[in-house]
Amino acid sequence: TSHTRPSGNRVPETAVVTAGPRIHQEGCASDPSQAKFLTLLQHLHRKLPADCRKTFQKIPQPVPVLQVIEHGLHGYACASEHGRSVHHLRVANNSCLHFPIVAQRAEAPPPHAPTSHTKNMAAIQAFIFDMDGVIVDSNPLHRVVWTEFNARYSIVTTDAMFDRMYGKRTDAVIRDFYGDDLPETQVLALGAAKEALYREMMRPQLEACLVHGVRAFLEAHKHMPIAVATNAEPDNLNFVLDEANLGQYMRFKATGYEVALPKPAPDIYLKAAAGLGVPPEACVVFEDSHSGVAAALAAGMRVVGITTTHAELPGVSLAIPNFTDPALEQWLKALL
Repeated sequence: TSHTRPSGNRVPETAVVTAGPRIHQEGCASDPSQAKFLTLLQHLHRKLPADCRKTFQKIPQPVPVLQVIEHGLHGYACASEHGRSVHHLRVANNSCLHFPIVAQRAEAPPPHAPTSHTKNMAAIQAFIFDMDGVIVDSNPLHRVVWTEFNARYSIVTTDAMFDRMYGKRTDAVIRDFYGDDLPETQVLALGAAKEALYREMMRPQLEACLVHGVRAFLEAHKHMPIAVATNAEPDNLNFVLDEANLGQYMRFKATGYEVALPKPAPDIYLKAAAGLGVPPEACVVFEDSHSGVAAALAAGMRVVGITTTHAELPGVSLAIPNFTDPALEQWLKALL
């Protein structure tokens, strides 16, 4: 079936800059839109507290240290567990652009061998799970679905487009792929149609697509307060939890549609912690995306990275392929 492609302008791609004594641009001097945001980043840098401004280091704890709302932008600086040095500042506008700023930091010790700093942190009281790539290894199917769905509108889906979709809300992906000036009603209609196709294709294979060991892990830790916090569509969340019978383990559910700013902002994880009645610093988040890791760190939480989507997840305390990795229980045992 042939469909008319919606008109609109695609959102500019993410820019990456690095930070040290001075912020400087890396490899994007020819792009005026990125240069414009670089200027704003320099402005935000000057607004950091004086003791943080020098090299983005010595943040007291991994919590947001600034939330500047200018030109529709929100900035977050996060500290790492190892050495407490800031490893990125993310700035997101209404189109969900984000700009990692990577600072030099010391080599981190193996995550399964906690440092004295880690040992002195709050004991773990709760777990918060992302869904796509953490509970269900759905991103391979999402790629297939996006390819088929976009083809209906004569859009060829590239690897670069796939890279941009991870961890994003469907409405943000639609605006990226189809144009950021689409009417809201058309964005919602396209997103609903794409996700309905995803659920139709996922239903017969859902059990096989669950991340290895996740059911056994949830059962073993069902005494813990557990929440799920995802940028996925609410219908997709309910579909996975109901069809896989995993809802019984979740004391609280939150989606990116219930907060002012979705990931990489910390709002959704702060909402989940509040819903569980647990301080953010006592929560461990399981994440697979860069935007999700950024959100959890900005909320002041420790992060276990699940490498279903990305082989490298900077900032996580522990990276594992799935929930059967013995390093996970070893790491948790030292912190529970």
